[in-house]
Amino acid sequence: MANAREPTGMNGFLPGRRTHTRPVERFSSPGGKTGPGGSRRCVVGKPMAVFVLAFLFLAPVLRAAEAVVHLLALGDWGANTPAQAAVAAAMKNYVERHHIGPDAVLLLGDNFYVDLDGVNDEDWKQLFERMYDPRRLAAPFYAVLGNHDYDDNRAQVELDYAKKNPESRFKLPHFWYRVDLPRNDPLVTLIALDSNANKHSKEQWTAQTRWLERELSKPRTARWTICFAHHPLFSDSEHGDDENLQKVWGPAFKKHRVDFYLAGHDHALEHLQIPDWPMSFVVSGGGGYETYEIERQDRAKFACGEHGFVHLLFTTDRARVSFVDKTGSTPHIFERNRRGDVRIVSGSALTREANLPVPVSSAP
Repeated sequence: MANAREPTGMNGFLPGRRTHTRPVERFSSPGGKTGPGGSRRCVVGKPMAVFVLAFLFLAPVLRAAEAVVHLLALGDWGANTPAQAAVAAAMKNYVERHHIGPDAVLLLGDNFYVDLDGVNDEDWKQLFERMYDPRRLAAPFYAVLGNHDYDDNRAQVELDYAKKNPESRFKLPHFWYRVDLPRNDPLVTLIALDSNANKHSKEQWTAQTRWLERELSKPRTARWTICFAHHPLFSDSEHGDDENLQKVWGPAFKKHRVDFYLAGHDHALEHLQIPDWPMSFVVSGGGGYETYEIERQDRAKFACGEHGFVHLLFTTDRARVSFVDKTGSTPHIFERNRRGDVRIVSGSALTREANLPVPVSSAP
């Protein structure tokens, strides 16, 4: 990488450049602050947060040919509410303003709260196809299933819709599956999981766990590995931590040094770094349903009971994660390098202490 530094846009290139190659996906599947009325809305790690959007433009310059992957992530979204529409509009405006061509959008479960009368239900168009701008968000939306997707047989309808409409951006090839971005010489590996243990037989649940171990045991060709499912392993909001998932998936995550675990379920935006867990935990459950309060204020680097989404930018040596609320503001941004060191870029006071790395991994 060149030593010279120049101001850059959020797409990682020089302002005005639109150089970008969309990765081709490959499937692999087996078949705080107190708000009005005393509600705890947002919590930030010490030192306290400030909104420093100028840091959006201080990313290292990339060579035009260097690989880059942009992901957006949101969960708990298909509610047919003004908040869902506001988040969808914020996503469109965000990628347009920052000249981003998303390579994929991750749907973190609870994809529909409304009844779906089969694959031809009008809500598919109203709440998904038209809701998320087909021109600005022209990327595959990789979905996992949440607990509410299993209500009224919606999970099967979603699987059927994805199968019968391959031209749709909505992708759900199986209950769990793998995608590599790009197809050749991948930069990011996505591992989609179904965290609804009570919706599967013991045999199915064991099969998924074994599949996860096999996938993570394969030679690691991508620079980054992301696992995503509906239920968080750790959360400071209403549902809290999931000890069962920690026990079942945690050993594989740690052994194979997964970089990120993304989830929804808690209707909030959260960034957590947990001692003895090398990955970064991101909760992005503010896609449109009513938000939750933050229940504990002593752990998260950032936690806010607001609607919004997350933008993840990956290069060969660095990942940047930006939390974006429904107004388009960016209250928290952090970076993670390949060693696993995490640095708060904005959302914390710009002191020497705030910009020290947060060591979460000793991997070479």
